[in-house]
Amino acid sequence: MKMNGEVITKKGMELAQSGMDTATNYFHHAISIIDEKFGNGYAKAHPELIGEFMRTSAQDYDSSLKVQAVQDATKQICNKLDTIACMLAENKSH
Repeated sequence: MKMNGEVITKKGMELAQSGMDTATNYFHHAISIIDEKFGNGYAKAHPELIGEFMRTSAQDYDSSLKVQAVQDATKQICNKLDTIACMLAENKSH
């Protein structure tokens, strides 16, 4: 699988660790942003906000990856179709 022209090479536990790192990053950002907006300690008093922040961040990231994958696939398909069209045009001229 490719994303933005790059091949994803992580597997197994490396992918799991990457996911945990991402979740940890979302968690710390959620606390920081919520406390900055509503006051120190607000996130701790309202853990549901942390969960919703993390869920929204993850969904946004997932959507972005899917859009990139579709764009990459579309580009590859278009390139292949261009190649086929050139080959057909070349065959017609002979």
